[in-house]
Amino acid sequence: MSVSQIQNQLKGALDNVEEFERRLLAVSPEERIRVLTADYGDHRWTVAHRVAGIGLVQVMRCITRNITVQELLDLLVTLDEDGNTPVHYAVRGGHTETLQCIIDSLPTEDLYRVFAFRNEEGNTPVHWATGFGHTATFSCIMKYVPAIKLAKLMGKQNANWITALHLAADYGYIQIVKCMVELLSAEEFCNLLTIQNKSGSTPLHFAARKGHGELAKLMVESSSTDMLSNVLTVQNKDGSTAVHVAIKNGHTDITKYLIESVPTNELTPLLVKQNDCGDTVLHMAVRNSHIDAANYILSSVKADDMPRLVSVENNQNSIPLHYAAINNQVETIKYVIKCVTGSYLFSILAKPDRHGHTIFQLAVKKGYVEIVRCILESLPTDELERILGKLDKNGNTAMHSAVMYNHIDVVACILETASMPDLLKLLSQQNREYNSSLHFAARDGYTETFKLIAKAMRPQDFTKLLRLRNNSRETVVYKASENGQETILEIILSYVPRSSLCDLLLIPDMFGYNAVHLLASNGYTAMLNTALSNLSPRENLKALAVRNSNGRTALDLAKISKQSEATSFLQNKQKEMEKVAIGMIMNNKNQIEST
Repeated sequence: MSVSQIQNQLKGALDNVEEFERRLLAVSPEERIRVLTADYGDHRWTVAHRVAGIGLVQVMRCITRNITVQELLDLLVTLDEDGNTPVHYAVRGGHTETLQCIIDSLPTEDLYRVFAFRNEEGNTPVHWATGFGHTATFSCIMKYVPAIKLAKLMGKQNANWITALHLAADYGYIQIVKCMVELLSAEEFCNLLTIQNKSGSTPLHFAARKGHGELAKLMVESSSTDMLSNVLTVQNKDGSTAVHVAIKNGHTDITKYLIESVPTNELTPLLVKQNDCGDTVLHMAVRNSHIDAANYILSSVKADDMPRLVSVENNQNSIPLHYAAINNQVETIKYVIKCVTGSYLFSILAKPDRHGHTIFQLAVKKGYVEIVRCILESLPTDELERILGKLDKNGNTAMHSAVMYNHIDVVACILETASMPDLLKLLSQQNREYNSSLHFAARDGYTETFKLIAKAMRPQDFTKLLRLRNNSRETVVYKASENGQETILEIILSYVPRSSLCDLLLIPDMFGYNAVHLLASNGYTAMLNTALSNLSPRENLKALAVRNSNGRTALDLAKISKQSEATSFLQNKQKEMEKVAIGMIMNNKNQIEST
């Protein structure tokens, strides 16, 4: 009979071990191994693959006792189409008795070779026992492989450089890891913990990512103390340590445990390690709002190391407190302020990110008044002035941002803190486009904010602010008039000395347009009436006579823009003021003649 015919007979007798053995012994010893190692079917299985794969322990015993040890070794390394041996099949199915039968039939010195054999993906039977979670099968392998080669076997890496310990850590198979711990020395186990896969991740990275807390704890406790630092400081290809990974995935319990396992003198170097984005573990904890983890990290370091920890900049030039400010993490910022003093504190609070925003400016921009107040109260007068005067990349101060986003509580907090001379200096600061903070309030109609600032200023200082001009030579009064902000104009008229009103209304932009021109051109008749009603007849005539760069008066502009109501109002106002002026002239003449 041919080999394939004999194979078919053997396959047909798999459920009857006596019949299987009778047919196997019918083949000569020389042909027997050829029949057993010859493949059949599309997957290049041998009879041994089939027997091992379905766990036919009695049939496997029949095979092992009827061939030589060398023939058995040859059979056990016969490969299917994916490079898997019969041992792979026995392990994948968790057929521990079948595996025990194989082990009992081989010399101890040959066991390493059988269990270290890698398939096309680089996986050994040990990988499969671990990956499929077959604890008993895994223990069986560990028990019989010579101790001298056990660590080497556990360190075998597949095509992705993954070890059995990586797989156990990934799936959370703690009993398998306990088995490794029991049979390996602390140094050997620690060496396994530092093996990195193709992504640079260690088994501890895997456990930290998946949140297997007890398993991570077991790994750390089972490491030799002098090598633990090496395990925890390993960085993957993203530059992340296991602590980074634990925090990123929100596993605060693992984060805390890993940190508390590190000796105090080695903790800060671990915590300031940066990943490829430049983030430390504190950056990640704060940015992802893992408050407990962030506070634990901060409370773990010595006070002397706090400035170093919180000053590390990532690739965005952001330190952890920038994210604390963005996420309104008041307690985190308060804790740092309590622990860091002197010039260190100011350098931290005034450190700009890539947009030029300090921690203070970010809190202001977001409207987080408690953080704003906390920072302002922590600084002496000279540093207070400096932080209020800090500019972002657009040249905006914190006050610009507070007004721009209409955070009235923040504006009030800053106004309460700054002294009167400093307040004028602060509010006089102009950004890159030469806009003051009042330009923004006037433009956008933030009436309560505008009024709050006006009330905080002396009238003469407030008038100085209203005279400031931006790049287009536009004043605050101009911006209010341009955008039809009637209430803003009323506030200006009520807080500015009457003697200064006419000049403010007539300050021209780069094209010669003043506030009266804009009100007329845009048809804001009610605002025109309000403005001109606060001027004397002579000032009215002056305002109506002023021409822009194209020689147009307010009345001309109202006509051109077809603002009929404004046109009629200005015509009547012109006539009215001319009559008043004539009356005043006649009155003066009569007074002169009577004398």
